[in-house]
Formats: sequence, C-alpha cells, structure tokens
Amino acid sequence: MKKKKVLFIVYYFIQAGGERYVYEIAKHLNKEKYEVHFLKITPNLSNKNWSTEYYYEPTIQAGCQIHFYPDLIAADNNLQKLLRQEKMTRFIPVGRVQAKASTEVAKRKKQILSKFLQKFDIVNWMGIGAYAHLGNSLEKGAYKEYIHILSTKFQYDDDCYAKWDKQKGYTFFTPFSPWLLEKELEGFTNFRHIYFPMSLELIPYSVVPTPRNNKHTIAVFSRIDRMKPMEPYLYALKLLREKKIDAQLYIYGAGDPKATGLKRQIDHLYLSDNVHFKGHAESLAQVMKSGEIDLVWFQSGNNRPAGFAAFEIAMSGIPQVFWDFGHYVAEPEYNQVYPNFTNLSKFVDCSANLLTDKSVATELGEQQKKFVLQNQNIQKNIKIIEQEFDMV
Repeated sequence: MKKKKVLFIVYYFIQAGGERYVYEIAKHLNKEKYEVHFLKITPNLSNKNWSTEYYYEPTIQAGCQIHFYPDLIAADNNLQKLLRQEKMTRFIPVGRVQAKASTEVAKRKKQILSKFLQKFDIVNWMGIGAYAHLGNSLEKGAYKEYIHILSTKFQYDDDCYAKWDKQKGYTFFTPFSPWLLEKELEGFTNFRHIYFPMSLELIPYSVVPTPRNNKHTIAVFSRIDRMKPMEPYLYALKLLREKKIDAQLYIYGAGDPKATGLKRQIDHLYLSDNVHFKGHAESLAQVMKSGEIDLVWFQSGNNRPAGFAAFEIAMSGIPQVFWDFGHYVAEPEYNQVYPNFTNLSKFVDCSANLLTDKSVATELGEQQKKFVLQNQNIQKNIKIIEQEFDMV
C-alpha cells in the first residue's frame, strides 16, 4: 500500500505547547501508512527566547523528514534574480518601479511554495499564525488542507481573525467543545471542524513531599510574555500571605520579567521576597519529583486547562487550581476535576484549603491524574486524526 505523504508546517521546534502538540501527533502517526514531513518556516535557533530547538532531533528520530522554507527560497535561481532586481530598484526614485519589483518577488515565492506543497497528499498548517503568514494567499491545491488552532482569541490583544476571509472554506482541528468553537470562530460561515483533544504520551509517577514546617510552595508554569498574564496569581499570593499562610511562588518559564513589567508589579505588591523566577523547566517531571511543590496554579479557558503542562503535571498527583482567562460562556466556576475560577476570593479560598488540608489535596490530585489518563492519551486519540487522514 502506498503511503500518504503528510506535511506539517511549523515555525519552531522549541519546547513549548504548540510544538509539543505537533511532535506528539507526528511521533504517533502510523509510519506504515504515512510518510511524515515537516516544513519549517524559520531557520533553526531564530527564536531568541530559546537556546535550543528541543523537538528538532526527536522529530527526526521519530521517522520524520524536515525541510526549511528559507532553503526552498534560496535554491530558486529565478527568485534570486528577481531579488537582485528588487535591490537595484531601491536606487530608482520611482515608487511604481519598486512596487512592481516587490510584487514579482512575492509572486515567485508563492509559486515556489505552491509547487512544494503539491508533493503532498495532506498539508497541515500548525497554528493560525502559520496559515495567515504563508497559506492564506495561496491558490487552492490538489492536497487536502487542515488548519490546527493552537491558541485562542483570549490570548491576543486584537482579533486574530480580523483579516481572514470568513466565507472561505476551511477545515480545522481544534480541542474546543462546540459551544467554545462557536465563540472562537464567530462570523465564520463555511468551515468543517474535527475535535481533537490535547493529547500526549503519559507516564504517571508518585511524589514524596519534602517537609518544610508549614512553608508552602506554589508553582506556575508559563512563558513570561504579555500573552500569558500573571496578575491573578500575584494578587492571589498576596491574599494568601495576608491570611497568614506562609506561601511562596515559583514561576517556571522562559522570558524576561523585567522587560514585561512583571518584576515591577511584584515590587509594588511587596512580594519580591516571595516570588522566585526559576527559568524554563526542561523536565516538568523532574521539577515535580523534587517534592518541593505543594500546589500548581495554571491558566484555563472555559473550564479547560490551556496547556500541555497541566496534563503532564497531573501525572504527579500534585493538585492544580485554574484561573480562567477565557470565560466566554456562563459555565459554573467550580469543576470537580479542574477547579476553575474567575472570582479571586474563591480562587484564594480553594488554594488555601488545598495547602492546609493534605487529604483534600491528595484526593484532588489523584482525580486529576485519573481524568487526564482517560482523556489525554495520545495512543488512543491519534486514531481521530488517522481516521480523518484515511478519508483523503
């Protein structure tokens, strides 16, 4: 049987949620049925916030082939000629001449990419940014095209779909339930949706806590930038300490807390001695197995954890409490497995109860572990994608 050629188009192989999503799918696709390729839009190590492309070598080891968009561009002699002509027009003070040269360059780049994509049966744009950057302006090809939505509108300051043609036919993979999908894709009139839950390879383990004489450590795992707000966690820590609970906050994540203004907020709340930046955690299991963490605060959207780290952390049995950043619909603030809050007082009360009552904390942690094992297992969920690809 001839293998179907599948392409994933990505920006990076860094150790972040979107990249983890792609890696888990590519690793677990049946290689006897699919020949898996990647097209990387950027050169390796082009993201200055990350010192390594964590999933690059593992992706190759998983039997995937990797191509680079800049290499496709550089190898085309006709484009190189057009680029030289475009450069020369900078010395000609005539706007229409410069505009024509730039138009010809852009047109040739589209032709190069379109020709490359025609080699595949299935093309996956991994994230709306990747599609908006390169895919949105291409003519429809003979391949089947999918767009995987790896972030949600609540993470952006502006409408991330503002420039999309909402009447154009799309096929989306998302982890959104129907009522959230309706809000996320509001205004889109011609699309098909395949539900695929955030899925990963899961290995449960036990944690032996280290005794600390009623001193509690709360961890937050989040990239430090404006897309990942921290304010609720800082105010919650302040209120916990005013309740005479000796708590400190460990923040794990890449980014500059001073450049984002986070350090300034911490100083103004008089929490400088109680908030510690631990940098990017390459191994969540290693952090959790240290026994130092009593509770994890995490972001969610409509009662759903908004990141792979939450599912990986659940394997430890350490409980998690969620601040809901994307509360689009009238859902209950408390969920038995994932305590989600938009009310700061209730968020703090729940956290205080878990920190001071170990039996309650243990019970919730084990519930979360069991739920994730049942619902986020990539070995089971990969069949959703394979069934879709098999219809192509």
